[in-house]
Amino acid sequence: MISYFPSATSQQPRCWSTEPKIWKNWLTLSSSLSPEIEFARVNATRAKRDWEERSPGRPRAPKREQPKQKFNVLEALRNFFRNRAMLGITIAAFGSFMCMYGSQTALTVTFQAYFKNAQYSGLVGMASMVGMIVMAPFSSKVAGKIGKKETAVLGTVVMTLAYASLFVIPLSPDAQGSLVVAGVLLVSSFGSGLAGCIMWAMVADALDYEEWKFGMRTEGTSYAMYSLMRKIAQGVMPSMGLVVATFFGYKAILGADQPASVALAMRYLLPVFYTAGGVLSLIGYAWVYNLDKKTMQNMTEELKLRRAESNS
Repeated sequence: MISYFPSATSQQPRCWSTEPKIWKNWLTLSSSLSPEIEFARVNATRAKRDWEERSPGRPRAPKREQPKQKFNVLEALRNFFRNRAMLGITIAAFGSFMCMYGSQTALTVTFQAYFKNAQYSGLVGMASMVGMIVMAPFSSKVAGKIGKKETAVLGTVVMTLAYASLFVIPLSPDAQGSLVVAGVLLVSSFGSGLAGCIMWAMVADALDYEEWKFGMRTEGTSYAMYSLMRKIAQGVMPSMGLVVATFFGYKAILGADQPASVALAMRYLLPVFYTAGGVLSLIGYAWVYNLDKKTMQNMTEELKLRRAESNS
């Protein structure tokens, strides 16, 4: 008969560490019993390990005290404006909001004055959201292969070229012309969706760039400044479309009965806003944002080494 416990008559006391067979037999027995006993055994093992790690006589590696950084709001703001990556993503956000909000006003005015069917402007504008939904599952895969910055530049180029095509594509002032605009916006949405889906990941990289470049991480201030710039763009861009339309002779009181010259000006106002927003986004992504794939790899490796040294 197998004995699972040390014998009382044994000359030398047995212990778990010196009797592998006893330990093995105890595991076999406990695993065949009820789950409550097995659960208690696991908890006892964890408690024993925790007690050994916290025992007073156990030697511990001395902890390295981290120097405390005193927060300076002026220095944080200075780092925001010195952070090329954060400035680039902010400029790109301005451009995207110009396309999203400023052009929405221009789209409504164009459909009212030129196509004479303002009620369809909302449906046509929804075409610009299709690409965001379609490209969401693929943007991370593309960014993993060619880089986040490169993916954003690629998507913005496709978007801007599609918008610029409205300058040369004939648009008849009827339902057929409305469908052409919807088709162009649909094509551009695949580019804007590709760039828009990875924008927030690029913001996180810009915060890492601040730590890598300046030795400090003020993500609260940097993100607050970035959000402030976005809110300003959201507030300014919708009214800008109406201001420009009024400058070219548009009178809201006339509704769809605008003069022919004003209606033609509204037809070209739409691609002006869309293309200007695309160009602004392209400047931010391609020329200001400076974290390409190679730079990202170097920055990630160096930050990992710095954090490992500071925690050791």
